Amino acid sequence: MGMRPGEAHWFKGRRINDHATHVLTFRSTWDLFQRDLPSGPSPGNIKKTASGLIVPAPLQMRAADVDVYVSRRRPYWEHEKRARRDDACLGPMSNESGEFLTAVSYRRSQFTHPAPAAAIAPPGPPAR
Repeated sequence: MGMRPGEAHWFKGRRINDHATHVLTFRSTWDLFQRDLPSGPSPGNIKKTASGLIVPAPLQMRAADVDVYVSRRRPYWEHEKRARRDDACLGPMSNESGEFLTAVSYRRSQFTHPAPAAAIAPPGPPAR
């Protein structure tokens, strides 16, 4: 049973440890970057206090994922030593409640790390 538009849904995420939870993965697959597909909208101007980051297009049959975490007490990055070595750590951002928002950028095979079926959108109209 799917959600109806506008219906509230509480998502608990995937608990990593006592202080960190994986809450979201942004995924861009290789096929989104084909020449015959239209470009997405421009993000506009970035505020002086913000950072604009680009994740390069992944190789064929691979995905560029950005895993997002919420943590308490201290920032959390999965596989932090490796992520720092690969310059894949994003954040932290913090709020007044003492929570931290962090992210790690990955390149993953779509065969060994497929997207969950519920996260796959139906096919759109064919490209012109």
